[in-house]
Amino acid sequence: MDSYSDNLRLAVNEAATSSTLQEVDTPNGTTIALFCDSETSASKSRFSVASPRSPYLSMDPGWIHENLPSALGSDMLTMDCLLLASPDSSTSAHLVAQAARSAGCLLAIDVVPHNIIDHADRDEVLRLLFGANLVTVELGTLAQMFGTNCHPTESHQEAERLYNLLKPHLAEQHWVVIRFGSLSIEYSIIYSPDGPLKETDSGPAIRAGGYPSGSEISGSEYKFILSQWKH
Repeated sequence: MDSYSDNLRLAVNEAATSSTLQEVDTPNGTTIALFCDSETSASKSRFSVASPRSPYLSMDPGWIHENLPSALGSDMLTMDCLLLASPDSSTSAHLVAQAARSAGCLLAIDVVPHNIIDHADRDEVLRLLFGANLVTVELGTLAQMFGTNCHPTESHQEAERLYNLLKPHLAEQHWVVIRFGSLSIEYSIIYSPDGPLKETDSGPAIRAGGYPSGSEISGSEYKFILSQWKH
């Protein structure tokens, strides 16, 4: 509950879906994306600045036990790896992941922050990803996780190679969205155990000066993957 709450309520109410919004007496976490344009051919830069006062990091097992059952009836349960940055919330993250697996709920994990290995042990990240049905990750993050260098000119080959390293840690039925490009967001490939399924190119919009939000891109990908899941 803070100055952002009214806008968040409005956005939830405008969404074409039924929803339940639970509010807590804690400030909303805030993340600002900064883009540095260049008039030359040099790559543009993208930075994210996040508030450390996120209620996300104060989720405790008691709150999880009380509120999780209704969430497990959803089409998809989503979380990110920011929970691993705090010992208390890390316990909650694994509790949620295990509950989703037990309930047969599609579990989607976004591997952010993108330098998560600087803040959490790699084995802890892989333990959270174990059994995940959908993982969204940047190519550079995967390279950091598996201790390899990333070669941008060979992004497609690198994506497939790193996907094969990640694959044994996931659920048997899974999809992995790997993002790459100069901003690590222009291109993405969706992999399944059967191979690459779909490729997205947001590069033209970015080069034209427009920056599609990560939520906008992910929403399209989630819709596609949910259609695959239900079949």
